[in-house]
Amino acid sequence: MDTGIIVGAARRDARNLVGGSIALVVLLAAVLAVNWQYLYNRVQGPFQSDASVAEAPGPREVKVKGATASSGVVQEASVGGHRSSPNLLVLIAAPLVPLSLIFLGYACWAAGTLERHTAFAALKHLGPPSDLAFRIERELIVAGRGARVGPFAITASWVVTIDPKLRLYPIDDLMGLGHEMIVKKSGATTVERHVLRVWVRGRPLYETIDVTEPDARGVLARIATRCPWAVVDDIAAFERRWRSDREECERVVDKGRRWYRRPRCSAPAEPLAPGRPAGARGVANERARPASHRRGGAHDRRLVVLVHRRPFTVARH
Repeated sequence: MDTGIIVGAARRDARNLVGGSIALVVLLAAVLAVNWQYLYNRVQGPFQSDASVAEAPGPREVKVKGATASSGVVQEASVGGHRSSPNLLVLIAAPLVPLSLIFLGYACWAAGTLERHTAFAALKHLGPPSDLAFRIERELIVAGRGARVGPFAITASWVVTIDPKLRLYPIDDLMGLGHEMIVKKSGATTVERHVLRVWVRGRPLYETIDVTEPDARGVLARIATRCPWAVVDDIAAFERRWRSDREECERVVDKGRRWYRRPRCSAPAEPLAPGRPAGARGVANERARPASHRRGGAHDRRLVVLVHRRPFTVARH
């Protein structure tokens, strides 16, 4: 299963995380390298003026003292200008460098094994990640292309997204899924953003997945068929209940799931006619069968004994 779609998506996410962390470190280091003179004088300067500095000042910022004015205040001037004006890029990049290094270390650690992926970390109770990935892929193969709705693949037991990020939601742990449209105005332009908000058992925060409007409607329609108890119409109200008492909200959703999955009483396959004895159905079915398949027929090797009122024994010789 090392080359399966689930494992491949998890490794792709790990590579993207490590690559993004490296790019961030390189970008911050480049900002500091371009502005190294400002950073050097910010840390070491300003320098006192003397003969050696006057001959070769280099990137150093030199402080020059003038004569005392009539006001009694010592006048000072700076030469070089590297420290006099603050550099906003350096002030932002300098504290972010150690944070980016820590994030890079975490990304490398998370990419070490499959079980550290965020999709599998919350599913440890379901078994090893490799076995879990195998079971999910087997369901995806059985479901076929009909299980795909936009970025989602919905099977009998799982809700899965492969692109742009691997997400695994067990159907029994899916507490809620709702569609929200976010409208943003930029001048005379109105931009609509469609997202799906997903609530999962045991997780205090919901997850947001960007989709198109047709995909959002298709996913909700499929979820309504597979697990109607998880469809959320009022996202704001559900979020308030989730934040106020998550355990109670989970119990309510579980109650709805059990109600939908309750066993139904099936109607009899052959209704009885008025006045017909209850045991007559078997006789009618027996007569409707072909002669070769009836009890005691040519293909029946059983010994059939019809007992009428009084039991008797059959002795074999």
